Amino acid sequence: MINPVFRKELKIATRSWKFAMMLFIYIGILAAIGLFIFSQMLDSLAYSSGYQEFTMLYVLLGYLQFGLILFVVPALTAGSISGERERQTLEILLSTPLKSRSVLIGKLLSSLSTVILLVIASMPVLSLVFIFGGVTLLQLFGLLGYFIVTTIFIGSIGIFVSTVFKRTTVANVMAYGTLLMLSIGTMIFALIFILIYQRNTGYSISTTTPLPLNILYLNPIMGFSAVILEQVGISGSEVPFALFYNSELDVKNVYVINIIAQSIISIGLIYVSSIKLNAKKSKVFKKVKKKKKSQKNKN
Repeated sequence: MINPVFRKELKIATRSWKFAMMLFIYIGILAAIGLFIFSQMLDSLAYSSGYQEFTMLYVLLGYLQFGLILFVVPALTAGSISGERERQTLEILLSTPLKSRSVLIGKLLSSLSTVILLVIASMPVLSLVFIFGGVTLLQLFGLLGYFIVTTIFIGSIGIFVSTVFKRTTVANVMAYGTLLMLSIGTMIFALIFILIYQRNTGYSISTTTPLPLNILYLNPIMGFSAVILEQVGISGSEVPFALFYNSELDVKNVYVINIIAQSIISIGLIYVSSIKLNAKKSKVFKKVKKKKKSQKNKN
């Protein structure tokens, strides 16, 4: 059975002309960028017989898609619960027989459905590289799977801060701040640690990863870069942020652990959010019972 909250909000979103227009514009822009890069690479074949350049089309479009997820998802989810609170409709929503967990999951799915649909709809543009055999269909689905996992992870952060903070503005700031700390903050910390480590020991980090660097497993950008490295198989210097990966380390472990970590944190955040919302739901029911009791006493 489809979540009632998700079904209701999805109907409202898909019936709007803005949704279709947004989908058309986004795919149009992405296709134009893809075709432009593709045509430039075709021209370069006149001077070079290598087809490795076409894998860069896949990398560039992949990072463009990933950037969409990083910037759009917090804005869509941070106002899910706090927005209901500001519109004074949260108590009405909580007074229904729906469990708090169902409300949160419905809000999360309805907020993320737009982004996930945009990602899925843009897959044919990414498949341009199939013409020259740069990426397989299985790898494309693997990339799509990572996009979905990361979207849910970032969305769960947005839902959590939306549940904790009463104002949407504050929730937005906290959502983007948390994402900034995970994506940029962890890399700055890692760079500082590597510099201090090399200065103190005189050696570069080799096959053994020091414990403090494990914080990079929580970084979605690092996880995505590891996926691209694994799929495309190009040298690390050609992929952004690959300077953290030593050639002797198993790159595959980076995104596997990253996916597991994101999944566990997502479940944990939804669980804590449901506890927080459930406490609010209990207060609503107590208020309703008190009101009914006072009405009976008046009668």
